[in-house]
Amino acid sequence: IPNGPSAEIFQPESKTHVLREPLLNHPFAGFALAEVPLEGHLMCGGGTWNNTDASMVPKTPCGLLTDKLKLLPWAELPIGTAFHAMVRLQDGQNSILLTGGINETASQTKKGDASAKAWILRNPDSSSNWEAVGDLVIPRAAHRVVATPDGGAIVFGGADGMGPGYARDFTSIYCPERYDPFTESFVLVEPCVTAGAGPHPVYAHHPDHEMVLLGNRMLTSGGADIAVLPINGPQNLEWDLVQ
Repeated sequence: IPNGPSAEIFQPESKTHVLREPLLNHPFAGFALAEVPLEGHLMCGGGTWNNTDASMVPKTPCGLLTDKLKLLPWAELPIGTAFHAMVRLQDGQNSILLTGGINETASQTKKGDASAKAWILRNPDSSSNWEAVGDLVIPRAAHRVVATPDGGAIVFGGADGMGPGYARDFTSIYCPERYDPFTESFVLVEPCVTAGAGPHPVYAHHPDHEMVLLGNRMLTSGGADIAVLPINGPQNLEWDLVQ
């Protein structure tokens, strides 16, 4: 539903989902969420559909989505952003890291170029403001990010651009990056080779991949393949394909 997002709530007693269509007044696609402990989930960015020219315009709003599906206003993003990735860091401040995305109008036939920008929201509350940190090594959109126990994060997958309806004029990105919380900068996880070979066996691009942290292993899927990456240890990490 253009510009009218809905949500589903899982009822554990009946083991069913209940559809909710709240009037969130939030862009309809390409937004991202990150947990704010004891508060809810911060929802930022996304795109508003333009019926006139069939395009999507990245927007700046952020709002705290409560467990009652009410959206409370928070500080807006510094620039309109869609198809980005957000995660709550394990840094003792519950900081929220936002990476990449697109900052320009895109359509179903022409992608918006990916951004390398990254931002952090420290001690998040309604009065916090986004601060710039070091840029990604590789601009990317529609990627995934997971927090690591040292307060950092691993960024993986995505593409060099994206648009509504999953515009196909993009090139997938295979090289993971690590966010260093001490220098607030990003470094590539080397060596970086084409997907399907060596340390990166999973072809991972939006909307066909996901990531999750399991103990000290990062699990990622792409298409029909699953791979695991140890996140503790030397800088040069190796993927293992899960059979």
